[in-house]
Amino acid sequence: MQLPAIQLDITPQLDTGDAVQGLQCSLRLDVPKVLQGDVLVQMPKKSGLTPCQKYDSLLASDDRGILDLIAREDGNLYSWCASRTTVGGIILQFYATPRLVGPGTPIGSRVDMRSDHGGVGVAGLTFLPLPPSEEDHAIVIRWVLESHRISAVWSFGEGPGPHQVVGPPSLLQETYFAAGKVQSLVNEGFGFYWFGDLPKKIQNSARWSERLFNKMGSFFHDSASTYRVFVRNASPARGFGGTAFRYSYCLEYDAGLDIIPPEDVNQLLAHEMIHNWPMIGKNSDSDETQKIYDWYNEGMQKYSSWAQLTYQGIADYYSIIMPHDYGLLDEVTFIQQVNDFLAGYYTHPLINWSNKELADAGWKNMYAITLPYLRGFIYLLKVSGQLGRVKFNEIVNVLLEQKTKGPICTEQDWLDQLQIELGQQAEDEFSDMADGKIIVPKGALKAYNLVREDKEIFDLGMNNSSMDLRKVTGLHLDSRAAKAGIEEGDAIISNTPVFLCQAHHLQLMAMKILRNGTRLEIKYWPRGWEKVEAWQFEKSPMHSRIP
Repeated sequence: MQLPAIQLDITPQLDTGDAVQGLQCSLRLDVPKVLQGDVLVQMPKKSGLTPCQKYDSLLASDDRGILDLIAREDGNLYSWCASRTTVGGIILQFYATPRLVGPGTPIGSRVDMRSDHGGVGVAGLTFLPLPPSEEDHAIVIRWVLESHRISAVWSFGEGPGPHQVVGPPSLLQETYFAAGKVQSLVNEGFGFYWFGDLPKKIQNSARWSERLFNKMGSFFHDSASTYRVFVRNASPARGFGGTAFRYSYCLEYDAGLDIIPPEDVNQLLAHEMIHNWPMIGKNSDSDETQKIYDWYNEGMQKYSSWAQLTYQGIADYYSIIMPHDYGLLDEVTFIQQVNDFLAGYYTHPLINWSNKELADAGWKNMYAITLPYLRGFIYLLKVSGQLGRVKFNEIVNVLLEQKTKGPICTEQDWLDQLQIELGQQAEDEFSDMADGKIIVPKGALKAYNLVREDKEIFDLGMNNSSMDLRKVTGLHLDSRAAKAGIEEGDAIISNTPVFLCQAHHLQLMAMKILRNGTRLEIKYWPRGWEKVEAWQFEKSPMHSRIP
């Protein structure tokens, strides 16, 4: 039986200097007829805080001629419906342009189209209107390059193409596109792609992550031979982080890269690569209940990767454990990263919030975004200690195989696996975790003791929205920020990344501000005055080496 087909032709539109101004797209759909009034294609309005393309119109035609479309907005979806029943193949024409950004642009998932040194990069999620079908399609991507000085790369192929894959239309949303004067560092299918100059720190991490990816493929029983990392410079906006796609991800950095420790860059790269595998599934891109599963998908990455916050727990778990197991992370850095996660968790302002409360807050509260990473990591660290590393890894791979074959994995699938080994304790501890009860992972690392070491709670000293507003609001007059000289209404020119201060307990916040026409630089420790319960690992005496 012949599969329905999607062919996407992309023509980068260039200025006189061969800088890409936008992407002219022609999307051909060879699909079963669409009845009058039914949805032909749709796409989200936004992903988290990141807006998608907003097309004033889509030009459509089929074998009968011009096809008028009826635009509709449903929740977080733009939909275009057929004004009549379609006849034969359908062609859609649309033009996507880069988003205009600046220092005040909120940091979000790396999915929007951005200009970068004359090139553009974008996730399919934010610029491709696609049929609402979950059936497999024969998908073809072709680039029409009108200058020999530019090139193009897609998650599944380099150059003009045609590049062919089979999957549902949503697969295109989960891939990344880049066009312009693309620079690359490629070795046996593992590639880094960027515009302009690649910072030395990221070059070093590229070589490290290539070695790790090869190990990951073996661990997860995946023989795929290609993986692509798309690097984008966020300037003039802010941002350091990544968003994962199918066998690829986008790594973003800004002017603050210089103060990011190299091991943090490596850990981010490992985290995003892990997203390629374990994940409890979701029903659709608009399924808000998926956020409740963030503890798993975001926490597991440090111990043993599509956009948004749907897989951070498992990502963090394996992104630390796996490099250590394979000799790519030394013992001192390993335990420091584990302890950094512990400190970040115990000193988190929302530590007692339930998973549901965090999901409801979503992108409206910066702190609600970061806790699932930490909670997921600590919970999974504890479970791995209870099960033993071998059994824990077996369960992860069982869930991965189920996800690959379908149907989607659920919370209950996870609990069913744990209850075989741990009984009712598994469900009780999972419920406690989901309700926001504090987790203490005693015995999780056999060569280390877990000791009580109380620490100061994280406290910016102002509304956390100040960083996106670029203005100090809600200043706490008794905070360290106020004591250091920060004042209500100060305009924020630059600041140490908040995530860096959360990730490293002793990290100072350095803020450059503008007050009454005068530029000032103020440093303070973004912590409260009182200590809270916290735990850290230290080397067990019986495992210490004797000189």
